[in-house]
Amino acid sequence: VMMADGAALAILAQTGNASLVLTFALTLVLGFTFAADAPARHAFFPSLVPREAMVNAVALNSAQFSVGRVVGPAIAGPLVATVGVAPVFWINALSFPFVLVALWLVRSPYRGAAAGRAGASLVEGIRYAWRHPVVRALLLAITVYSLFGAPIQALLPVFADEVFQRGARGFGLLAAVMGAGSVVGAVVLGRSTRVTYRMIGIGLALSGASLIAFAAAPWFFAAVPLIFVFGAGFLFTVSAMNGQIQLAVDDAVRGRVVSLFMTVLGGAFPVGSLLGGAIADRIGAPATTIAGAVVVLAWGLGLVFWSRRREAMAVDRTAVADPPGDGAKGPGDFAKGPGDGAQAGRGPRVSRSASTRGGPPSAAIAKRRRGAEVPPAATTGEAPILTPGSAMDLKDAMRTQRAIRRLKRDP
Repeated sequence: VMMADGAALAILAQTGNASLVLTFALTLVLGFTFAADAPARHAFFPSLVPREAMVNAVALNSAQFSVGRVVGPAIAGPLVATVGVAPVFWINALSFPFVLVALWLVRSPYRGAAAGRAGASLVEGIRYAWRHPVVRALLLAITVYSLFGAPIQALLPVFADEVFQRGARGFGLLAAVMGAGSVVGAVVLGRSTRVTYRMIGIGLALSGASLIAFAAAPWFFAAVPLIFVFGAGFLFTVSAMNGQIQLAVDDAVRGRVVSLFMTVLGGAFPVGSLLGGAIADRIGAPATTIAGAVVVLAWGLGLVFWSRRREAMAVDRTAVADPPGDGAKGPGDFAKGPGDGAQAGRGPRVSRSASTRGGPPSAAIAKRRRGAEVPPAATTGEAPILTPGSAMDLKDAMRTQRAIRRLKRDP
């Protein structure tokens, strides 16, 4: 479809029959095609690369898009000036057969999820994404990023022309520098061996801080390196979020969850740009950018705090499930220990003092009392994912650790 769309544009440009309506129609078809292509392509990654290289693959995909955004116009501009518009569109259309051959050569064991009704599958994907704590947090983060941070790309011509008085050349330089920053951000992510939620939060905060400094910059050449930092932070953060979602979701719903991510990223951006432009008409581009950047900065710091809290909860859960050995019997060793009055397979005996001084025993201790195994949390990134059914608050985790220590002292 993309090849046919490009060929149609080339024919219209060659014959001189291109009109605004036809161009809009072909652009709309291209948008629909991309909406179907992007989630399918990203959902295909797990069958092409190992799990530990998932984030690197997403970063490489983002890097090639960023390189195309920088290199493409740089090549097309001189070609349009020398040979005209139509040959450029023909080159674009004739490039697609190479992509089709490359896709045909790919061999993968993945055959997709079981077919089902489209409406029910969509609702199931939305329900899964909302109930999954990690996916929900990252989707909310990308929504905030797209609404309040990404509209700087729409306001960039205003900064170049009205704020810095640099005109079209200044806009070209700012756009090229931001694109170069995006490439650097993708390369840095691609070379990373481990990406954590704290790193995503830091990326959000860095993007917000660089936007604040850019909007407040008094000189043009002071703003250029700041927009480079924003470009690097933006692509690093978006690609890292995409990679972490890929690692967190099940294969059966991967395509639907990734399509939600793409919809939020692509849908919130024009809405944010529209709102940003309307507000900039009232209070100016710098004030509008600073206001949105403050929201991005605050959300990034909140994500860092959320990540640290999850890490602390995960450490407490690990201590409950497998307490460290120090020569004394742990909670799981009391089933057959002498002098405890417990039958084999019954689990540890909790003394009355442990249950009264430390509060009621947690669900984990109760499971061990019945001889059940506390399931370990699934891990993605730096800390295990705590689903709503298995998450404990910090107070309960600390109370559980106190009870375990009393059991080890007085079995």
